[in-house]
Amino acid sequence: MLEDIKALLIARYGERWLNGVNNQNGLAEDLSILEKDITRVSRKFGLVGRGMFLSTESEVVARYEVIKPVSTLFDVDSVFYGWWGHRASENISIIQREIGDDEVIYHFITGSPTHGHSGRIILMGREVKNVIQKRWERRMKRLGGAGNAVEGETSSIDQSSNP
Repeated sequence: MLEDIKALLIARYGERWLNGVNNQNGLAEDLSILEKDITRVSRKFGLVGRGMFLSTESEVVARYEVIKPVSTLFDVDSVFYGWWGHRASENISIIQREIGDDEVIYHFITGSPTHGHSGRIILMGREVKNVIQKRWERRMKRLGGAGNAVEGETSSIDQSSNP
């Protein structure tokens, strides 16, 4: 989906709109300022920078450890969007979330009619890992309980299609 949106924006604003090295360096500089000011960042957003680079596709990839206590995926999203809206989002802002084994990855496209950026912001650390682990444990518990309760049953839809 994000690739389709990128193509649409490039068609609208031109080939040089997305991921020009100068554009990406500007965004990377903004994000690195955030990484360096650990005291302010810790207090305000609950994040600590853990490294940033430009990928082979000239996308910005930044890793942040969540140091604020979080207990749900909504809490992790809240930390991200609080930071994103204040620090990195521009006029155009599209996010696609991916949940990894021990990190949450926010793929993004942001920019204005004159320039664009894309990349990934990766939230990681003990807090995020615990949220993901609890989420999977709840899912497995539900699947285990549901599987035993309905074993051998079919839905009314299945029954109506096979008279």
